[in-house]
Amino acid sequence: MKKIRYNIVQLFMIIYILFLIIVSPKITGPTFYLYINPICLIIIMIASYIYTENSHGRFENLKENMKSVLIATLFYIIIYFLGGLIFGFSYSIYSHKLLDIIKNIWQIIIPIIAIEYTRSAIINENRKNYLFVFLFTIIFILVEINYYRLFNTINNKESLFKYFSSSILPLIFGNILYTYLTIKGSYKLVYIYRITFESLLLIVPVFPSYDWFLTGTIGVLTPGIIYLFLRVEKGRRIRREGRKRKKESAIGYIPPIFILIVFICFMAGIFKYEPIAILSNSMNPLFYKGDVVVYSKNTENELKKLKKDTIIVYNKENQMIVHRIIRRYKKNGIVYYITKGDANMTQDKDPVESKDIIGVYQCHIKYIGYPSVLLNRYFKHEDAKVEIK
Repeated sequence: MKKIRYNIVQLFMIIYILFLIIVSPKITGPTFYLYINPICLIIIMIASYIYTENSHGRFENLKENMKSVLIATLFYIIIYFLGGLIFGFSYSIYSHKLLDIIKNIWQIIIPIIAIEYTRSAIINENRKNYLFVFLFTIIFILVEINYYRLFNTINNKESLFKYFSSSILPLIFGNILYTYLTIKGSYKLVYIYRITFESLLLIVPVFPSYDWFLTGTIGVLTPGIIYLFLRVEKGRRIRREGRKRKKESAIGYIPPIFILIVFICFMAGIFKYEPIAILSNSMNPLFYKGDVVVYSKNTENELKKLKKDTIIVYNKENQMIVHRIIRRYKKNGIVYYITKGDANMTQDKDPVESKDIIGVYQCHIKYIGYPSVLLNRYFKHEDAKVEIK
């Protein structure tokens, strides 16, 4: 393992992380991320320019790698926004007035430029030392965490879990990709990916309406898919140049990626059928706590014609319930259903209208819903009947 080359920039980064953790949570409003953070990162970038010895170096096939990263980035942007056709769009959180655009560039784009230039200077100076690369990848992850938001959700376990899943995990996987790109082509490759995407988000007037689950999933999967794409492109380039190499075809990656995408779409409720985890034993012995029920999303007309003994999934007081219809009646032109859990002694308190019904039971899969049971207990300390996904 190559000996580590030390410089003052590495010390600056460690000190700045301590500064972030201690100071940023105590500064309310946009003051820290609008003024302090960009200025500090610019100072560190300048120090990395002064104190590192041209660590960005020369890289093989840099132009080809830049082209591949640009193609992958544009493809990702297209897929990202096409998702809005399924999940809908919401208005951008960013103002598009000229002064606000400049302000957003200052507090979002400039820190990215500073961070990635510094990452390239530090890591490429010790790129052969894998432990060093690993440790400084962690340091760059810590630099980009929003500690004000993190510490404000730490007392709410459910909010903390959602924040970790939708923000921290994508940040971890993203930084692994950024480090890989840095080693392959310095800050230039990372700029193409990060600045292109982030700049577009600042400009466009609408965003796809992804929830925390999909946001986290996209943030975790995208770096991996881009990495595989770059590996495939590298393999093609090497074969074109006539070098000996084990065949590496994109076709081999298609089946697992396709299966993974279908599974995510299924979990997100894109298809007619959707899963739901059972968190109580009210329907024993048909299915038990920890099982997953798959239900179909029927039309409004179909939901008005359900028969006795049909098992339905419905929403009452923001709680998802899976129970059996034991009776139906019509009043003032509205169809009502009386439901009951098979293991319960009495029927459910309130009748269910067709507008409350989410779907109809189709089948169940044993045991795989236990993670939802454990998370529900951890967050709410109570036994809810069911929980989606």
